[in-house]
Amino acid sequence: MAKTASTRSAPTRSKKSQADRSSESEFRLLSAAAQILVEEGYSALTFDRVGEVSGFSRGLASQKFGSKDGLVLAVVAFLNDHIDASKAPDMHQAANPLEEIMCYIRFFFGRMIDDKLALSYFVLLAATIANKSAIHPAFIDAHERVRITLRDMITRGQACGVIHPAINPDTAALSIGAFQLGVATQRLLDPQFDVQPICDMALPSIRANLATGQTATA
Repeated sequence: MAKTASTRSAPTRSKKSQADRSSESEFRLLSAAAQILVEEGYSALTFDRVGEVSGFSRGLASQKFGSKDGLVLAVVAFLNDHIDASKAPDMHQAANPLEEIMCYIRFFFGRMIDDKLALSYFVLLAATIANKSAIHPAFIDAHERVRITLRDMITRGQACGVIHPAINPDTAALSIGAFQLGVATQRLLDPQFDVQPICDMALPSIRANLATGQTATA
């Protein structure tokens, strides 16, 4: 009986191990793709190169993603998951929604300094726009999630009185998102671009505008 029980448990361990290997290989492939995007550019993103950098074969990358568009979509989803999972760790400790927004922006700028995964997202975005790629809806969806996140923080800030009621939450959210996109683009253009002074100058202005309603339009 003991022998039979042991025999039955073996396939479960094997199946779990296979799933773990598949997850690890996908992570390594997508991480390699992100590295290639930042260090070599979009044109270098091929199955051959992804296989070489990841330590796997071209065939495995092709098998998992099917086409370059499939690979790019997988990278976009992977990067969005990475960004969502690495929200500013101090946001939940912020005293109010206005401070949450400050944490959110500050953390974004920090990622632009040393997070290659975050930078690779913007490499893909630029390539998608330049090539008029059919995958652009994936970026629209991602940016819509950012707009909603910022809008909801602004709305909560208005409800508790720390953000001026005249502020249009959608307009303010889009303005902050567009500003972040501009900083990310500049960082891609010039790897030596110092993000920190921009952050130091911008945060007090954003805080003041949200609190006083100076960004409101007639």
